[in-house]
Amino acid sequence: MPHTVRMILCAFVVVCIVSCQTGRDDVEEPQLSPQETHIANLREATANSPNDAGAWYALGNALFDANLLVDARDAYQRAADL
Repeated sequence: MPHTVRMILCAFVVVCIVSCQTGRDDVEEPQLSPQETHIANLREATANSPNDAGAWYALGNALFDANLLVDARDAYQRAADL
């Protein structure tokens, strides 16, 4: 009897390990909407060129369109300060 229990336990552990490893491939990162992707690209552009008022203004427009009003205000203010 103990040998049978040991075999069943080993088989269970192997199945758990295999299922955990294959489960990792099934997990996908959430996809961004086109609007979120556009905002992310504009944020990257302002990070790469912090003195580009046009980039800040474009970011402000995109944020305003996304109804992120506080962030839009900050981007417009940054553009105006340049």
